[in-house]
Amino acid sequence: MEVNMPGGNMPRFRNPQPGMLLLIGLIALAFASFGTLIYTVAPDEVGVIQCFGKYVRTTQPGLHFKIPFGVETVQHIKVTHVFKEEFGFRTLSPGIRTNYMRDDVAPRGKTNQSTLLDHESLMLTGDLNVAEVEWIVQYRIKDPVLYAFKVRNVRETLRNMSEAIMRLVVGDHTINEVLTVGREAISQEVHQKLQEVLDGYQTGILITNVVLGCDAAGPGQAFFQRSERSQTGNGEDHQSGVGGVQPGDPQGPRTGGADDPGGGRLCPGSRQPGPRGCREFSQGLGGLQGFQGDHPHAALSGNDEAALASGKGQIRHRSGREGCFAFPESGGPKAGRRGPVMKAIMNLVGFLAFFLALLAFNSAFVVDETKQVVITQFGQPLGAPIKDAGLHFKIPFVQKANYFEKRILEWNGYPNEVPTKDKKFIWLDTTARWKITDPLLFLQSMGTGAHAQSRLDDIIDGMTRDLITSQNINDIVRNTNRIMTVTKEDEDVTGEDQIEQISVGRDQITRAILEKAKAIVSEYGIELVDVRIKRLNYIARVQQKVFERMISERKRAAEKLRSEGQGVKAEVEGQKERELKKIQSEAYRKSQQIKGQADGEAVRIYADAYSKDPEFYSFQKTLELYPITLRDSAFVMSTDADYLRYLKGKTEKPEGA
Repeated sequence: MEVNMPGGNMPRFRNPQPGMLLLIGLIALAFASFGTLIYTVAPDEVGVIQCFGKYVRTTQPGLHFKIPFGVETVQHIKVTHVFKEEFGFRTLSPGIRTNYMRDDVAPRGKTNQSTLLDHESLMLTGDLNVAEVEWIVQYRIKDPVLYAFKVRNVRETLRNMSEAIMRLVVGDHTINEVLTVGREAISQEVHQKLQEVLDGYQTGILITNVVLGCDAAGPGQAFFQRSERSQTGNGEDHQSGVGGVQPGDPQGPRTGGADDPGGGRLCPGSRQPGPRGCREFSQGLGGLQGFQGDHPHAALSGNDEAALASGKGQIRHRSGREGCFAFPESGGPKAGRRGPVMKAIMNLVGFLAFFLALLAFNSAFVVDETKQVVITQFGQPLGAPIKDAGLHFKIPFVQKANYFEKRILEWNGYPNEVPTKDKKFIWLDTTARWKITDPLLFLQSMGTGAHAQSRLDDIIDGMTRDLITSQNINDIVRNTNRIMTVTKEDEDVTGEDQIEQISVGRDQITRAILEKAKAIVSEYGIELVDVRIKRLNYIARVQQKVFERMISERKRAAEKLRSEGQGVKAEVEGQKERELKKIQSEAYRKSQQIKGQADGEAVRIYADAYSKDPEFYSFQKTLELYPITLRDSAFVMSTDADYLRYLKGKTEKPEGA
């Protein structure tokens, strides 16, 4: 639209041309494709690329390019990051001092979670006691392609198999082995068995460690839509009842020229001759009734109502100039013919583009690496099932693509009470893995995955109950006749009758369930891959009695240990007293002997010394005697006494001394 008010400088708006719209659409498409063209892979992951659902390559960390608009898709899989799964507890906030959630320290509003954790950690041991075992499984993804395409819900499979195998291994150990000496062996055995099972499922997971703890739209279509909106707008203006001046109308100046589609007439204020100029001028007014008061240089001349009703009229400028107003459809015979023809062509092109797009959408379909397809025509299956991933085609609106999973699927049984052959009531929870091997037979017999899950409930649960009720509890808990490490204290507490030999074992029971159920589900196009006893425990009332028995047994063992300890204590104390007296007497004898030897040696030394100078000895001893005898003492003696000899200065002995 172009508006040029008479006598004024108003902005000019032009109708967008189809070529411009196409260019704008292509530019927008280019910008949109840029976002789906590039992608980045983080340092700890790889990118698994699929083209129309088919795996094509694996990309390493860095910047990469792919085919845009969903032709190629990327899955980011972390292959160097070490993941972990916790059983019996959960990490609440890791840090310098990590906080954990257990059954007795459950946060507010987590009572259901506490019950779940309790079921994870409680398990039966080989001596039919109950142990609370907490453990961690650390793993990483070693094969991202297998991880992405072979098993649905790999994490749930890992958790279910971890619980099943941990209980299988713990069932071959006594409770003392689980709590003390057998922890390392249990961790290694669980590590090995769990890796074998996951490799059999082709999960692409590598177990790095098992830590045991105990309580513990396209551009053409967009162009068509824009063109259709433009044509619809012109038609609405035509229906408003405002017509143009007929060709040859004497009003208004003419530009002259045979090529002028409007007969050379020029509307005031318009730079375009003919009806286009009148259209631009009249559309720029925005409504004739309000034009006179809104613009200071223009006014309607003649009868306004008659002009509006007749669809034509004159516009008089305040300077005295007059002009016409008209719309394009009545601007001349040539213009009147072009509008409807172009509109019809654009409508036809748009309809054809829409129809072709709809045909393409309904004829092409993509088969992902995880899917398989059965083609049906009016409900009748056609040909063999399509199991190859990629882009495929079918007859549109007639044939239908029915998708089915190609990955290994999970099945979890409903936990219930089951009595054993020896009248022990246990709480049993089973899990299984299955896959669709014949999608056509599956479609005919099952139809949907929900129906298949329901049939598996009936078959596997029934087989499990039949086989469990025909076995003793020892055969269900234990797997082998492994020689357990039983101490004398264990024999005194539990008795040898609870660690008897088994004839079947848990593995043999689950294999029997698998074989019998496998023969039945094969009729439905299903292959049963594995069946496992995930959780096995006593029912609540029996478990409470077992806890009481374990407490009384441990108390009895403690009392026995205390009494034996008191006897050992008395024996040790008596032996200590005997050894102490013996040591003391021997030490006294040796000390007296040493003292006698020392005194004799001293006398000998003194004798040797004094015999060399007797006078010096006498002088020394007399001087030592003076301070002792003359202190606070009174003596009466002769002046000739030998005692006073050294006091009188005489050093010679008297005669006869």
